[in-house]
Amino acid sequence: MIVNGDQAGTDRSGDGRTAAVFRASWSAWMQAPALLNARECWQARHKRTTRTRAAAKLLTMEAFGRFLNSDEIGLLLMSGSRYVATIDMTRHGERRLDDDNLESCFKAIRDGIADALGVNDASDRMVFRPHQKTGADAQRSRDGRNWIEVAIVIEEAGVEAKDQARTTQKQKPLGMEPLMLDAKAVGALLGCSATHVRRRDDLGEIPTPLKIGKLVRWRREELEAWIRAGCPRRVNWTWSPANN
Repeated sequence: MIVNGDQAGTDRSGDGRTAAVFRASWSAWMQAPALLNARECWQARHKRTTRTRAAAKLLTMEAFGRFLNSDEIGLLLMSGSRYVATIDMTRHGERRLDDDNLESCFKAIRDGIADALGVNDASDRMVFRPHQKTGADAQRSRDGRNWIEVAIVIEEAGVEAKDQARTTQKQKPLGMEPLMLDAKAVGALLGCSATHVRRRDDLGEIPTPLKIGKLVRWRREELEAWIRAGCPRRVNWTWSPANN
């Protein structure tokens, strides 16, 4: 097992501005069979995928734990933020898999990485890229396990991607979505859980909600403006409908 992680500043714009880049990698022996062709009962599959998912989560947390925890990564990768995570996953094996089988063998590993980063693996802030090595350059399978290499880079998205996201937001039809959101809906908007939203609220890291009797609601319009502003802490955030 090999685990590495580092944080660096990189000039991304050509104007001298430095953006944070976070890198982590790990390698380990893991069970990663091609699920589409696997013949096993559901109990055995469940046990195997649970073990693999937990191992991938632990290794990813260990790699990033030297400079970021999962809550901080979750904030970086909120829906609409300027950061994206690119995850390259490489499987070593004796024979080459077709694309569908290659993707299926990484499912539990992908879920474990998403668990560690505190982000849903379907988030548009996450880009998973499966690879494989075979032949002389590949590690041979050992006791039913394959050598798996994972490299994760979290960095600022390109200007084109940010402009496209802003354009999409401006083109949303009015009146098609609720104006007030509960914690679950806010979590869906930000790409995290309702529990995470409440925790960020308690810490003053998201805009102040409105209290309507026993209900706690956030203004969708304010949240979208807050995301476009880079998700500042509450003490540094002021908003009014006229300024949006």
